Amino acid sequence: MIISMKNKPIIYLTGILFSLALCVSDITAQEMLNYYAEKYPGALGVRLLREQTVTIDIRRGALKITKDHYDEMLHLAEQSRVFTSNTVYHSGFSVLKNWDAYTLVPRRMGHRKIKVTDYSDITSDRDGVFYHDSKERRLTYPAVGRGVRTVLAYQKEYKEPRLLSPFYFQSNLPVEKVVMRIKAHKNVQLKHVLLNTDNWDIIHTTEERGRFKIHTWELNQVRPLVIHNNAPALPFYAPHLIYYIESYEIDGASVPVLKNLNSLNNWYWSLFENVIFIEDEAFEDILKTIIHQEDTEKQKVQNIYDWVQRNIRYIAINDGMRGFVPDNPLSVLRNRYGDCKDMSVLLHALLFNAGIESHLALIGTRSKTYRYTQIPTPITDNHMIVAYKPEPGRTVFLDATQVHGVYGLNPRNQQGKEVLITMGENRFVIDTVAVEKPYVNLTTDTASFVINNHRHLHGSGIKRMHGYPKQTATRRLLGKSKNRQDAYVRGLLAKGGWKYHIDDYHLRHLDDNKKELIIKYDCRIEDYVTATDDNLFVNMNFERRLQNDFIDVERRQVPVEHSFKYKHKSHFMVQPPLGYMPDKLPQNRSFHNDKFGFKITYEKLNDQAVMSKEIFLNTLLVEPDDFEEWNNFIRSLNNAYRESVVFRKIP
Repeated sequence: MIISMKNKPIIYLTGILFSLALCVSDITAQEMLNYYAEKYPGALGVRLLREQTVTIDIRRGALKITKDHYDEMLHLAEQSRVFTSNTVYHSGFSVLKNWDAYTLVPRRMGHRKIKVTDYSDITSDRDGVFYHDSKERRLTYPAVGRGVRTVLAYQKEYKEPRLLSPFYFQSNLPVEKVVMRIKAHKNVQLKHVLLNTDNWDIIHTTEERGRFKIHTWELNQVRPLVIHNNAPALPFYAPHLIYYIESYEIDGASVPVLKNLNSLNNWYWSLFENVIFIEDEAFEDILKTIIHQEDTEKQKVQNIYDWVQRNIRYIAINDGMRGFVPDNPLSVLRNRYGDCKDMSVLLHALLFNAGIESHLALIGTRSKTYRYTQIPTPITDNHMIVAYKPEPGRTVFLDATQVHGVYGLNPRNQQGKEVLITMGENRFVIDTVAVEKPYVNLTTDTASFVINNHRHLHGSGIKRMHGYPKQTATRRLLGKSKNRQDAYVRGLLAKGGWKYHIDDYHLRHLDDNKKELIIKYDCRIEDYVTATDDNLFVNMNFERRLQNDFIDVERRQVPVEHSFKYKHKSHFMVQPPLGYMPDKLPQNRSFHNDKFGFKITYEKLNDQAVMSKEIFLNTLLVEPDDFEEWNNFIRSLNNAYRESVVFRKIP
């Protein structure tokens, strides 16, 4: 707990006792340093104690929630100066009330305490957010070096009981002891869920003390958190605790907070209901330019959805309750900008004024790994979209913030996620955004090459892109300079290494969301052919997708995440010079299971060699149990990539 004595700096009682025990015991600072350096070899530091106490009390008929945090670190190496700074995040929902930070420098007898005086408060630098009230208190510890300890203690008050943060047991450094404690008033009904803790020895105890029921979770000798490339979001695999208030009792009456999904839906509905059923001539005037009387309902929805994406600029605004309450759709229409809530409300208003039923829907992107049916709290979502039912049993999800989003193509970063469709007080539906099949994201590349001067390849081809690949390419190409377009297209069409050149290309349907992207191109690959006295060798694997994309099975224990399922097809033909013919073709190769695979085949067509290749991915997560099989897949693919076609000179 935090003790505050008038205007004096706050301190943690537990932290005092912990530091005092270290100072007055027989162990010296050098012995402590040697002990932990040997215990955690190679570590820059060790967090001796991470302790957090959340107090949920009832005062004057209302909830009062505070969080007290204590963090003490021992620096084990001179390089630990990278941990000289620290940051405390706070906002209008989590108000920083008190804080204290200092360095403990070892002396012959005990330690010298040096308080932090170098600190500043700044607005958090959050990508994509135009305005928000999130703040950072950035501080710098003095006299940091090997053998010193740094301490940070602070208290925050939570103003909105539905927005309690989860607690993660791991840190970026090893932790000697972790304590998470919740002191809840006996009239508070608390729910808590431990996630990703099956292989962790977390000790959970409960006790009653006065008017509080106290839950404590303790964990000792916690290994540091390892961040891997292409890993799913942290909540997917890191051990953590989620806790939330179901309800509390005042004068014998129960006050719901997040008792169930209906409580969550009703809270959201109370924030939205005043801005979603608005009729106005401004909407009708816009609709006259977007839709026509003879359009089908599907065409009207497509056109309205497309108009909002193209004409309303996405700018996130997260200022207090403004982070949850949408703006009036008339204001969004007039201002021509808004965040996901604002754009969704405008899209809904336009559909409503066009006589088309739709509903606002809350969803978490794939960085939010929770399900509403598991965690019925705002922590499960971070986004708003619109749900439209063109027919019974089918829902089309419309994300107005998706640049070049395609009607009927589910938002890429929401695949597989549960969605809360709110339809009124006590009226909601839980649905799931489907994961798009590989064929939806099909990319094909067909090209014909001729061998010139027994050394170079000259060719022309057509690349076709559907689904998410097309959507990504459109976003990267539309409206860009010629130089940036050229660089990106070269990357899309790259073949045969750094000597590949595009002589010309043409784009079709780049700005048409309803059609595939077509790239017609002329190219050459210089010095690609290997020539001997009577033979020409050509490796027809001009594209080597996933080459050497092995997974380190010894070090990695978390899944590898992919953005979407896909299928890539290539069909390449090579015409040799006059007087040559295909002689030896590589063996056809394949690898296949339900989640990933490939197939490469060769054939002779008159005097040409033809290679057809297909690679598919049918999973968003390659799980640790599949790592060995994935590596076998890549190994087999690499073996196939090494083989060449032999063209023999005709005697």
